[in-house]
Amino acid sequence: DLHYPLRRQRQMCIRDSWGTVTLYNDYSHLTPDTDINANLNDSVINTTGVSIGVSDFFIFVDHIYGKNAVWLGGQQGLGIENQDDNFYSLFNISVAYYF
Repeated sequence: DLHYPLRRQRQMCIRDSWGTVTLYNDYSHLTPDTDINANLNDSVINTTGVSIGVSDFFIFVDHIYGKNAVWLGGQQGLGIENQDDNFYSLFNISVAYYF
């Protein structure tokens, strides 16, 4: 049972004849139900990036910073007990084609 006490997302989109550029920041803080297990840890993730879309192609470049997340620092899951409580970061570049 996870609660979502805080999730904030901000975006700014610039459209032009050639495509779109979107700047974004997404902050999430997941809090597990400690009534079930008091040893569960919070998961905190902040993602800041830019996406560029031209026709059906998109490029996403973002920086992810957080703790107790599966893809950051070798964690085993979100909010699992006795995990490393340090913050880690990840730089990500993705290319997508939507058809």
